[in-house]
Parts: sequence; C-alpha cells; structure tokens
Amino acid sequence: MDLEKLLSESQKLAQEECHSEVSPLHLAATLISDKNGIFFQAITKLGGEGAVSSIERELKRALKQQIQSQPPTLSSDVAQKKGKKKKKKRILENSAVLLLRNGAKSVEDLILGLLEDRCIMEALKETAVQPKMLMRVVKQLREPNFLALHTYGTDFVATSLLIDPVIGRETEIDNVIRVLLKKNKNNPVLVGKTAVIEGLAQRIPGTRNRGDYEERLLGVIKEVEEANGNVVMFFDEILLGAGGDGSNDAANMLKPMLARGSSRCIGATTIEEYQTYIQRDAAFERRFQRVNVREPTISQTIEILRGLRDMYEKYHKVKIEDMALVFAAQLSSRYITDRYFPDKAIDVLDNACVNVRVTLEGSSVGPANISEAVSQMSGIPVSKIGRTEKENLIGLAEKLHERVVGQDEAVNVVADSILRSRTGIGSPGKPIGSFLFLGPTGVGKTELAKAVAEILFQGEKGLIRIDMTEYMEEHTVSRLIGAPPGYVGYEKGGQLTDAVRKRPYCVILLDEAEKAHTAVFNTLLQVFDDGRLTDGQGQTVDFKNAVIIMTSNLGAEKLALALNSEISMSVARGRVMEDVKRFFKPKLLNRLDGVVIFEPLSHKVRRKVAERQMKSLKDRLMQKGITLAWTDSTVDFILKKCHDPGNGARPIQRYIENMIVTHLSKMIVEDKIGENSWVCIDGSDASTELIYRVRDEKMID
Repeated sequence: MDLEKLLSESQKLAQEECHSEVSPLHLAATLISDKNGIFFQAITKLGGEGAVSSIERELKRALKQQIQSQPPTLSSDVAQKKGKKKKKKRILENSAVLLLRNGAKSVEDLILGLLEDRCIMEALKETAVQPKMLMRVVKQLREPNFLALHTYGTDFVATSLLIDPVIGRETEIDNVIRVLLKKNKNNPVLVGKTAVIEGLAQRIPGTRNRGDYEERLLGVIKEVEEANGNVVMFFDEILLGAGGDGSNDAANMLKPMLARGSSRCIGATTIEEYQTYIQRDAAFERRFQRVNVREPTISQTIEILRGLRDMYEKYHKVKIEDMALVFAAQLSSRYITDRYFPDKAIDVLDNACVNVRVTLEGSSVGPANISEAVSQMSGIPVSKIGRTEKENLIGLAEKLHERVVGQDEAVNVVADSILRSRTGIGSPGKPIGSFLFLGPTGVGKTELAKAVAEILFQGEKGLIRIDMTEYMEEHTVSRLIGAPPGYVGYEKGGQLTDAVRKRPYCVILLDEAEKAHTAVFNTLLQVFDDGRLTDGQGQTVDFKNAVIIMTSNLGAEKLALALNSEISMSVARGRVMEDVKRFFKPKLLNRLDGVVIFEPLSHKVRRKVAERQMKSLKDRLMQKGITLAWTDSTVDFILKKCHDPGNGARPIQRYIENMIVTHLSKMIVEDKIGENSWVCIDGSDASTELIYRVRDEKMID
C-alpha cells in the first residue's frame, strides 16, 4: 500500500465513522487491515495473529471514543450534498497536513512516525506489543527497493495533495507530457520557471567529497532503471549534473541511461545556466528536448492568484478581496522589477495576509494591505504607492516650479519629457527621461533633480548621486558596473548597477559629467538608448523606470558674460552649445531627451531664493514654538552681503545658515528666545548688521 492509497482508505474510514478529520488512529487502523503490508507483518512477527487482533480491537475502541461530528441537519438534499462535499474536502486537507507534519516520504516513514504518536502509544499499552520493539522490526522489514530514491529524493505523486495548484501552465504541461511519451529524446529540460513540476526536488545534497556524490547518484540511477519505466526523475537545477566539481562524471553517468531510453528524466534550470552549463556539453544536451516556460502576464498572474485565494484564506484565516489580487499583480509588476511572475505577486499577497494577522486590524485583505506589503518589499513609501500615475503627473510642472526658481524653460523641458514617457506614448524601452543640465554653480541643477525625485519617487531618498570626478580614468568603468569575472572586486558589483537594482524607481544624478572618461560615456550609451545595462556579473539591470540627469559647468563663463550684459543671452547660449558639441560626442547627445541650459540667476530670482530660505527657517522655528518675522529690508541686507551672481543661490543659503541661524541658536541657548516667543529681524542699508527684536507673547505676522 502506497501513501496515496493509504490516505484514500483512511479518508473513507473517517467518513464512515462520521469523524471530521483523519487522525493517526485512522491511518493505523487502515495500515493494520492490509495483510500484505509491513505494519501487519511487523506485528505478526512480534506477537502473532493474536497481537494483530488485540491491536485492531484497541484501535477500534479508541476510534469510537473520538468526538463525532454532527451529521447535516438541513432538510434540502442539495444542502446535504454540499455539506458532504465540504466535509470530504476538510478531511482531505486535514489528512494531507497530517502526512506533511510526519514528514513521510514512504509508508515505512509514516509508520515510524505513528509509533511515536500519543494516541497510538496509548492504544498499544493495552496489548503485549511495545512501540520501541515494533519500530525496530519495521526498520528491519523496511522495503529495500528504492532506498536511494527515498533517501535523496521526494515521491512527487505520493505528496501531490500537499502542493499548491499549478494554474496557467497547461501548454507547458502538455509539452512535457508529449516529450515524455516520445520514443526518442523523451527527457524534457524546462528552461525558466520550475513551477510546472513544483514540489518535486530530486536533489543530491550533503556530499562531502566527490566519491560520495558519484556513489549516491549511481544508486539512484540503478533503482530508476530497475523500475522499468515506472519512475520519472526530476532534477531541480539540472546544472548540478552538468557543472561544478565532479560535473563531467555526473553528466557522463547520466548519459548512458538517457541514451538507452531505459528511463525518463526531467530537468529544470534558467536560460542563462542552460547556456552556460548544458549547451557546452553537446552530448549531454542532445539527450534532452528543450521546453521553454515563459513568465506569465499580469492578467495570467491575476488568474493564478484567484486560484490560490482559497488556500491562502484558509491558511491565514482572512478574507482576500478580488481587488487585492489585482493590486498584487499590478503593483509587484511596477515596483518589484528584480523578480518574476507569479512568484513576486504571490509573495506580496502572502506578506499582506501576514500583516493583517499580526496587526489584528480586521480580517480582510484589501488594496491598502497590498500597498503596505509592496512598500515593505520595495522600500517605497506607502503614500507614493497609493497614488496613481495620473495623480503624480497632474501639475508636474507647477510642482517643480515651487522648488526651482527662475528656470522656467528647464522645468518645462523636464516635465514634458516625463509626461510623454509615463503616459506610454513616448519612445518605448528608454528611461523615463535623460537630460544634460548645463550652467554655472548654484542655479538649480541639483535642486531640480531632487524635486523630480521628491515628486515622482520615494522623496529625496530616491536620488542616486554619483560624482563623476571619481571616474576620470578608463579603468574606473569597472567601479560603475562591477569588475568582470576573474578580477579583484568581482563579487562586490558596481556602484551604479547595484544601486539601480535595489531601487529601480529613482533619479540618477551624474554630477560634473564632463570630468568622466570617454569610456564611461560609451558604457552608458545603451542605458540612454535601450534602458538597460549589463553589469560585470553578466546580469541585466533595468533603467526604464529611472530619470537620468547629467550636470556640467561647460560654458558657464559664457553665461556669466551675458549676465554682465557683455553679450546677449541668445549668443551666450549658442556658444555654450558649441562647447558641448566639441566635448561630448554626437552619439551621446542624440540619445538624450534634452540638453537644458540653466541661466545665471537675476537679481529678482535671487530675491525669491532668499525669501524661500527665510520661509524654510521660519517653518523650522515654528516646530519649536517660535514665530519668526522679517522685513523687506532684511532681504535687501542679505542680498547686499551675498552679491556674487557667479555662484548662484549658494552664497545666500550659506549666509542665512552661518549668520542668521547661528545668531538665533545663540539666543535660544542664552534663554533670550523661548517657546511662544516672537522674533522679528530687521535691517537697512545704513546698518552693518541685522537687528533682532524679541517679544514674549506669540504674535501673527
């Protein structure tokens, strides 16, 4: 009697006794009724047929003492049939869990587990059979056939009831069946996901040396051949037999068996590993028929999740809304780009169910719970995930203008490019946007990059900043994408590729791009064109959800001349573009979405910058209960002290921090300013320093 038949007979016994679940007693009673089984033989060997009758009697008595479930009381025959179906399903699930808990790979394993069960031990107490002695006899009588298979593998058919249902893989399963039924080359190798044969793991782990590996594999091969075609081997990660230490011997041991056609074998591996390990051994590859298992689409993944919903609801004791399944597929597709369907969507759903159980906030899993789970897995704040794409794009230019002053053209170019990309009608396969920002220091180039990261992604944490002055030599390309195999630092990965892999939704700021070596730009060409880059380890990194911004000070002196009215701004811009075309190659410039020139800040713009910096200081003081006010002459005083148009807004920010913030900090420490205080700052052209007036009561400007 195999495990599947044992499970079926035990279920029938439980139903006959009106029991709601299969217990160890049902399994033991079924086993002892099989006169050809090892359990019956072991008891007979210990105490004869009298011992068998005694144990059967005690098991029946113990079964009668179990609490019986009430039969259906519904008057409708249809309702009774539905009740019986639900009851049968519950018995089936409980018995499958029982087998899983016992870790049984064979009937003998299950018997040894049952003899340690409290109920069975209580029943055996009333007989002359001791559990320990019975266990010893069972081990002696253990069927020697398939010992290696039971030791190093899993009987997939026997445990099929414990495996999640496979949904949406009908085509691949049909292809595998067709290959298995062929006369020649009836050994499929699945390239892609292993979900088609999920749960079957014919691994051979734990070998300490080469001899152990070969000996165990030979034992498995021998038993499979002796099965006369009744065993199909499945190797999860078939490369274990075609790569690594002792790999040639393992592959060569499998070749004769596969060539003779005496047994069938299924292998699973990834496309990359297939090309690396399988294809290079032509004789080994020839024994297999390749079956590609493609990643399911979003709609197919939703159907898979719907098929798994009942199982996860029962396990987590929650109710899963249908919209939650849709969100799990859509959000995991958008925010978790380093994994594949349906695995990542199932993980999101599982984590969402766990969160509901842990927090005890209701018993229903909805879209909000899915957003929280995706946030935990991707690092993106829930508030950003909860927003739709349209909400992020509406008024994008106005939102950027609030952060960046005086650069209307630059803001509009960036906003328009992002709008085209995110609506899906822009150039496919490229990053969200790729730009070259030109202009003198302190005019808002970095601030605009921060603003884009704040609005579109995870706040300023979504900004990946790389100083290109560190890449002035040709060999530094390896720091950007990772060293190739065989070189020092190969395992560490690249500064750019690793950062984007961890946070694919980001703004990449390549600061002072003109300082980098030409080889660096040649490497980045495929990023600007195809939205992808292959790192030193051969892995492809996706840049399609990134905004790439390069900054440069090329031509800044020409713009300074225009600010001093020595030349017109249009002439200055033309000369800047001439410098850019001389420095950067056309193949790079033609791949960018825009070359944006940031003009020097006028007096009017610099005044707005000063007012914004003071407003920021006011907000910080408000958190401490201090109200700050200032006069127009205060702003005039700051601009007079910071008259350095060539350095943009940075001198203004530096003066406010070093002079005003420092002075206010000293007043707070000296208790001249306390909570609920009102501070007014005043200045004039005649004065050499600012005047600070403080009142104890809080006032409104």
